[in-house]
Amino acid sequence: VCAIAIAVGGGTVAMLEPVLSLYFASEIGLGPARIGLVFGAGAVVAAFLHPVFGRVADRVGGRRLTLAGLAAIGATLPLLALISSFGNAVAIYAFSVIAISMMIAPSLAYMADAVALTGDQSFGVAYGLYNFAWALGLLVGPSVGAAIYERTSFATLAWVWSPAVMIVALALSRVAPSPASVPPRR
Repeated sequence: VCAIAIAVGGGTVAMLEPVLSLYFASEIGLGPARIGLVFGAGAVVAAFLHPVFGRVADRVGGRRLTLAGLAAIGATLPLLALISSFGNAVAIYAFSVIAISMMIAPSLAYMADAVALTGDQSFGVAYGLYNFAWALGLLVGPSVGAAIYERTSFATLAWVWSPAVMIVALALSRVAPSPASVPPRR
């Protein structure tokens, strides 16, 4: 479940970076400096939120927060299609980074918890699987996203990709977690 969530989440994030740059340049008219500032603002937001979501994951569990973050990524995608200027690009992209941070920050802890619960101390194999899933998302996400964007529009891409991500998140949340993956009540 964690590997699938990482592949889909990583693929979505990797799809956004090049496609949003193209969208910002061709549709909004932003130059390279302003596009960089939009992504830079998102990086600042992420830097502040990763420790916050790490603490939240300690309380509610990495699985729950990773899957909620994945669903939130899907839910925020259509908002990105509303971007029409530099100012709202910074604000809307920064807002979408909240969802991205919610998925990424607890995902490594989720993978560690999943391995620890098996009693098999194969953390190297688990992190290899994690990295493979992330790399698969990096390979597939931009390729598929760019193909859709080239043939349609960013709004269509967002509205097609969004429900797919939310459906995956919902399906993964319905897979019964192992009893040990549920965080202890405090």
